[in-house]
Amino acid sequence: YLAMAAAKRGASCLGLILALAARWAWQKEQLDFSTVHARPLLPGGKPLPCSAWFSRHVACAGQEILEESTNLAEEARKPLLMLRDLLTVEEVDNLLSLAENTSYTSKENEDNPVVTQVQAIANEGVWHRSSPLAPVIQPIVEERLLPYMRQEFNSSSLIAFEVLLRRYTSDKQRDFRVHFDHNAFATAIIDLTPCEGSGLYVGLGPDAASQFFVPFSSPRDVAIHGWDVVHGVRLCKGH
Repeated sequence: YLAMAAAKRGASCLGLILALAARWAWQKEQLDFSTVHARPLLPGGKPLPCSAWFSRHVACAGQEILEESTNLAEEARKPLLMLRDLLTVEEVDNLLSLAENTSYTSKENEDNPVVTQVQAIANEGVWHRSSPLAPVIQPIVEERLLPYMRQEFNSSSLIAFEVLLRRYTSDKQRDFRVHFDHNAFATAIIDLTPCEGSGLYVGLGPDAASQFFVPFSSPRDVAIHGWDVVHGVRLCKGH
């Protein structure tokens, strides 16, 4: 999935890691209730109530995008944000085609609990011109996603510090333990081959009973969370 990360047409997922220090302020505003179904991580787990989700329309590069969100803490602001259809159908098709015909490495920059086939598209704020995906991803990030995240996280200094394309294969790499993105201020993820009840999951805490799969409804969606949101990856067979 494009961390922004990828899995087989197989489960290709783009994941964008945005970093830098900034003050995170809570700004209360009027939101509408939204109906979102998020499957629990455990077969017998309790699903997040649909009433816990809210929606509003936000401006991204001159167009209105539906934002659906829920808060993952009782006494603090710890949101999971979903931007619906931020990417176009053509952009997704282009990314999938490029992802299947690009080179990957298994080397991770740091002690990362998620070890997959990966391609770095940007690192330390610098875009890799050698990556065929950079020309497609950069305008999505810089013109649509980054301005939204700067406003949402109340930080004009937020930059796209690292952009990764990950490829997951369910026959070899099916489960990655929960962790925090301690080296980023916030993270955005695009799952290019979403599958209900599979892939990225988040939680209200370390207890698996409180965790649920992020409800991607299409490969055009983007999920965003702060560094302090516990999350992991679990692939069902065939994803």
